[in-house]
Amino acid sequence: MFLVIVTLYLALGVALGALGVHFLEPRLSEAALSAFHTAIDYHQLYALFCFMMIILSKTKGGLSKTFKTIMPMGLIKLFFLALSVFSGSIYIYVFTGQKFWVKFTPVGGFLLIISWMICACLAFKMSFNKAKRLHHNNDDELLNGD
Repeated sequence: MFLVIVTLYLALGVALGALGVHFLEPRLSEAALSAFHTAIDYHQLYALFCFMMIILSKTKGGLSKTFKTIMPMGLIKLFFLALSVFSGSIYIYVFTGQKFWVKFTPVGGFLLIISWMICACLAFKMSFNKAKRLHHNNDDELLNGD
């Protein structure tokens, strides 16, 4: 079901981008238009990222197991939440003109940074465990005379 939501989110990004170009561009200030383009860029980039991560997590075989270690579904959902807060706050600001909403944009950006840091920690842990297994296998070979 999450894949369906992310796919619809991608479609929404295209629709909002078209709305921006054809309807909002002549009506917005330069600053609001720039913010809107930033929201669209992040929206499309991270929605596509989430889409690809979900697809990869559903593949069979060794890649799937390794991938799920680095990018569990909960982390993909955190990326999606971060994207929603980041781009969503900008969209609300652009459509309503209420600057209050841009106070939430850095929260979304911070959640994106946290998501990447968690991903890096999981990748490090996986690399450390792999190195530990290789070291353990080498010790076994030395003990067995291989």
